[in-house]
Amino acid sequence: MSKLHSTPRKRMKAALSGEETKVVPAAPSYMGLYLADQVERQYLQQYSNQAGKGEYQLDHYQDSSFRAEAIKQAYLNSFQHMPDWIHTTVGPTREWAANTDLHLTKSGACYVDNQTGEGTSNNLPGGSVYVTDFLLSTSRPGSEQDVWEQSGDLDSIEEAKEQINFQTVEDLESMGIGDLPDLSIDLLGEDYFVYCVIDTPFSFLYDLLGFRGMMVKTHRRPELVKFLLQTILEQSIEFIKLFKRVGVNGVYVEEVFTSADLISLETYNEFVFHYNQRFLEEIRNIGLQSVLYVCGDIMPRIAQIGKLNPDAFAFEESKKGFEVDIENVVNELGDSNCIFGNLDAMRFGGEQATEKEMTEEVRRQIEIGKSAQSFVVSNGSPFPLKTDPRVIDKMIKVAHKSYSDDR
Repeated sequence: MSKLHSTPRKRMKAALSGEETKVVPAAPSYMGLYLADQVERQYLQQYSNQAGKGEYQLDHYQDSSFRAEAIKQAYLNSFQHMPDWIHTTVGPTREWAANTDLHLTKSGACYVDNQTGEGTSNNLPGGSVYVTDFLLSTSRPGSEQDVWEQSGDLDSIEEAKEQINFQTVEDLESMGIGDLPDLSIDLLGEDYFVYCVIDTPFSFLYDLLGFRGMMVKTHRRPELVKFLLQTILEQSIEFIKLFKRVGVNGVYVEEVFTSADLISLETYNEFVFHYNQRFLEEIRNIGLQSVLYVCGDIMPRIAQIGKLNPDAFAFEESKKGFEVDIENVVNELGDSNCIFGNLDAMRFGGEQATEKEMTEEVRRQIEIGKSAQSFVVSNGSPFPLKTDPRVIDKMIKVAHKSYSDDR
């Protein structure tokens, strides 16, 4: 008989630990992207509620509180049936807030540097944690620019060392970037599994070298690439320590640019596998749970991916000429792993699929997932931004009404 896990947080933690749950958890992915506009509206509304003002000198703690509340309200206002997990991210730095004013006008809102009077980059809560924004001395957290675009011709470890500005967990904490996830935990953590999104070391190479650079330099400058990967890995571990300190429950580890249609198995083994293995081990040792999400054509190397040790595996749905059938995934990895579903986000987030078809697909994947150690309903890629929230709500509702007592 399954244990009755009384809250979504307990249900998610149990599923990620490989335990059978009475109610199948629903964890739609990329909600930070899907809800970004809603979060921005909720955030700005809290400022506009302060009557008689159109310009605000940002107070870091208040601003972080507004962001956390905006995330909470975006979820509550979008869904009748709440997912089991909630996405948050690091917030802006105290330095940024001290130097920034928020201007609200009839046409919108903008941030202004209060020293120069110039507009600054948008710094609203959003998607992944960009470790490279804080690692490079040439960058500024929250920048909308490619943080290494001026270093596209980087060719040596010596050049790289000149740009690296490693941040310890104490450095990150002193910046104040942990206040937002900390406040999100205060608002949501008792009931919901609160998580952050972070890339794997190889995926972060894009920020440093660009797509062409990362593909070419694995062959022409392998020692440089390995130096960068090791540095990114060590910096990423400091972020995991920060998440643990503020009470985040887990991390969604996103892997891109490593599928069989992009790099060879030899390149994967040399530049991806061992760094991922170390990263996932450190996440577990620090005390957080992890979901490894791998994009693209994974089936030719799924056996190798399966040697990694996250708490759960998640994969993209079939598209772009490759096939990732959830039944094949469960057959390959399910005996000893929690598996996330890969509902077709484009199909069910568009106008062509019916609620009946959505219901049938969720139930089909749950039935397949019964052969896995544990199973979580999810989508394989981001829902289109125009997706009716009732579609996602339906996915969650169907999952929560599916019971595993008949196993």
